[in-house]
Amino acid sequence: KDFFRGGTLRDKFPVTYCAQESSCRSEDVRLVHEYGKGWRAYYVDDAEFEGQNMISEGTILPLHDDPLDARPSYEELQDLVIEKLKLPVYVRKMREAGE
Repeated sequence: KDFFRGGTLRDKFPVTYCAQESSCRSEDVRLVHEYGKGWRAYYVDDAEFEGQNMISEGTILPLHDDPLDARPSYEELQDLVIEKLKLPVYVRKMREAGE
């Protein structure tokens, strides 16, 4: 009887799997959660676009080594991106074009 008190039914169950794509500091970021394995954050390197349409997906690389205990906030993702990728994507692309 207490099972249905307080919160929604959905709130009674732990997250078992989650996949999310978003943008953080102009980087394509993917979050994945697997039950018992924690959260992982990845970024997509070298994806090619034509306008807003993705032509090639690029390489998916991890933003950190060990799984995260909790879903990272935007600020935490931003810190991971800054730590891993010192320069913003537009600076990296300008340097590539200059080489």
